[in-house]
Amino acid sequence: MLEGAIAPETSVMAVESHVAAATNPKPTTGTSRRLATLVLALGACVIGISELAAIGVLGLVGDDLGTSVGAAGSIVTAYALGVCVGGPLLAVVTTRRDRRFTLVLALALFAACNGVIAIAPTLVAVMVVRLVAGSVHGLFIGLATSHAADMAGERRGGAIALVFGGIAVATVLGAPVGRVVGEAFGWRSAFWAVAAAAVVALLAVLRWVPSVGSEAGPAGSSLRRALSMSVLAFLVLIVLVMGGVFSMYTYVTTLLEDRTGVTGPAISAILLAFGLACAVGTFVGGRLADRSVAATMLAASAAVTLALVCLTLFGSAVAATVVSLVVCGFAAFAFIPAFQLRLMRLAEPATDLAATLGASAANAGIAIGAAVGAAAMARGVDALLIVACCLSAAGFAGTAAAGRIRSRAC
Repeated sequence: MLEGAIAPETSVMAVESHVAAATNPKPTTGTSRRLATLVLALGACVIGISELAAIGVLGLVGDDLGTSVGAAGSIVTAYALGVCVGGPLLAVVTTRRDRRFTLVLALALFAACNGVIAIAPTLVAVMVVRLVAGSVHGLFIGLATSHAADMAGERRGGAIALVFGGIAVATVLGAPVGRVVGEAFGWRSAFWAVAAAAVVALLAVLRWVPSVGSEAGPAGSSLRRALSMSVLAFLVLIVLVMGGVFSMYTYVTTLLEDRTGVTGPAISAILLAFGLACAVGTFVGGRLADRSVAATMLAASAAVTLALVCLTLFGSAVAATVVSLVVCGFAAFAFIPAFQLRLMRLAEPATDLAATLGASAANAGIAIGAAVGAAAMARGVDALLIVACCLSAAGFAGTAAAGRIRSRAC
């Protein structure tokens, strides 16, 4: 009886040990460590593209499954819910597992989810699988940032920035790529493509990403540390900063049309500039975080607030609007690597769970910002911008106050 009771756990451990040992390189040089981090960034990019590609094919999904675009939008909501709630839950379940094994397993499950979506017959089926895929998204991003930081040694901020750089690139490419593939080959082909890309990322992780020791303790202990009041209070900062930016950015097309008179291709060019600024900001923010986490967070949150204030005051001028949007995107994404690094230090040794919570909180901020922005838009664009300024100002004030928070690792 006892042997039967422990057999499943023994079997899992045996598989885990086999995966950990197979093609497991050692990060003996700076080049190999950087290559491993780039592979994790590739995985993050694939996962991020899957999230945003759905936005580009919503109309096609609705037409194929016999529903409205609004109803089809539920697949975006389901995914975001998975990231926010399911990601941390999976992180708790996998706390004691070899991190490399979990990364491989996450990519395998993610590939399978997108393959199932590509053959799903109903909208409900797509929603359910997208919920699972979102949960895997949250788990992978959290573990990838934590793993990259552990491999990097003293340059942890830059390593985290590389991983989030994959998400930033996905922000630029996701919706357009999904739209192009969907229109050319059908919306299901877009998800087949993501599934194939996830398999490529999985093989790259097996080939180039090494196992790195984790200090995580028992699941209960990690959960208590990651859910301490200081960590939870710190998570509010990313919710406020991202909420401020995306309460505005969700409705940026309307803002540009109503306030500046910009239309057509010019809007697409401005959105591309915003996305590129986000990508550049991620990498710059990571490098600055290696010099001073607190100063980077404070400067970035201040820049976001100032950019939104300028957008509110001078938004009728095209040049001022473009500059404000570029600065806003750059600063918001420069904030993320520094925030993630500080969060992981604050929650040590529960860094994996904390990193997952950070990714979840950022997505929660985007969702909350979009919802608050929708309510503000009922009163017009001016009200929208005032709300965005208030949220970002609260984020800046909280960041300034967070400078007094100390942890054993800071």
